[in-house]
Amino acid sequence: MNVLSTVTFSESKSNIFGALAKAQGNMGKAFKDSVNPAFRSKFVSMASVLEAVLPSFNANGLAVLQHPVLEGVEMIHLTTVVTHESGEWMQSVCSMPVSGKRDAHAVGSAISYLRRYSLASIAGVIQSDDDGNAATDQAPQQPAYNPRIVTSAAP
Repeated sequence: MNVLSTVTFSESKSNIFGALAKAQGNMGKAFKDSVNPAFRSKFVSMASVLEAVLPSFNANGLAVLQHPVLEGVEMIHLTTVVTHESGEWMQSVCSMPVSGKRDAHAVGSAISYLRRYSLASIAGVIQSDDDGNAATDQAPQQPAYNPRIVTSAAP
């Protein structure tokens, strides 16, 4: 199944883009604060992304909304909307398949994953690198490309 990713904006953008620039200038990093026991790896939690984004967003008149929609039991679509107190907004839609048994746990995992990465992407959050590669000469490995995961970024 091909899923198209979309980015849309309010007609006026001058206030929201200025507020985003100010927010990003004061935004903290998101830290790898959680452990995936199955893979024995650290990852950035949703709480860490929210802690990095919301104080700076809110101080600059920005808010974020995220709306997941389940298509059957196969696909999750997540709309992330950033609003500004002026009424301006921008939104991005990101989709990914539900893996595994396609039960409540799999759906919740897919939603959580999309929420973290969509918010970090649209906000421009810097995610910390504490996997040891920064302390060595070893280059980090590139993740495998998955053509079924479609994301978008603002122009």
